[in-house]
Amino acid sequence: MAIQISTRKKEEAVLIRSLIQLGQYFSKLHDYHSAIEKIERAVKILHAKNVRFTSDNQQADQGHVISHVVSRDGIYLEAIASLTHCYRAIDNHEKCGEFASKGARMARGVNNPDIEFHCLGEAGRSFQQLGKWTDALEAFELQSELLSEASLPIAWADCLLGIVDCYEKLDRFADGFETLMELQAKCDSDFVLRIRIFDRLAKFQEENLGDIKGAIRSLESLLYASIKIKQSRKEREAYYNLGRLHGKLERYEQAERCLEKAHQIDIENQSMNPELEIELARVALLLKKYSKVFIY
Repeated sequence: MAIQISTRKKEEAVLIRSLIQLGQYFSKLHDYHSAIEKIERAVKILHAKNVRFTSDNQQADQGHVISHVVSRDGIYLEAIASLTHCYRAIDNHEKCGEFASKGARMARGVNNPDIEFHCLGEAGRSFQQLGKWTDALEAFELQSELLSEASLPIAWADCLLGIVDCYEKLDRFADGFETLMELQAKCDSDFVLRIRIFDRLAKFQEENLGDIKGAIRSLESLLYASIKIKQSRKEREAYYNLGRLHGKLERYEQAERCLEKAHQIDIENQSMNPELEIELARVALLLKKYSKVFIY
């Protein structure tokens, strides 16, 4: 009897692992519905076998069962992490948030910071899509507690920009600005992330703080990073927005120079932008350069 039970448990473990791996394979093929079907079947089997999640105190008192419980917990967490990815891919944010929140709690209970970090990020993004900004902020703030000086800059950026989005929706503009300034320092050496951060910072300063001069400084940093790694699209955006903001401050000569540089990039890329051409014509008119008005 004992051998039969042991054999059955091994067969169940193989089945569960196979279902999860098959689901992950379907996920790589972007067949997310099939992936969810397989992985959820594995989760149901785990539930049916009364999978328990041992607390730290229980682990201390019952050391002889730690390896069995943690192993099953690990399989369960792997399944949940895969499900959150699949549900977000099909825009089922309710399910994604539900599984991600559960996964984060369980990962914390078994001291698995990597899956906890992943699940908290998925939960935060799902809650944002659902307009649950307070819940999203809570998820991202918990995620930020797992960050350290050794964390990759992209991890800092994804987490803290999520927090900024929540602060903005909750009208906590001072907190949002403070977070962006913290993030700027964390990602100072990564030009790709600097583009992303200064783009966000410039919009935040203009739209939420009314700080046009601050936004111009951020755009100048964005422009520098764009030129440094030869991202012409972001360079063009930076010149256009610099021209637009200089125009707001009635610095029309500076506005014209920036807009003309943006226009030159459009010409080189063989693209047209009526919005830019209208702005150029408007600035030329304000500068009384009437011969230029009709060029654009």
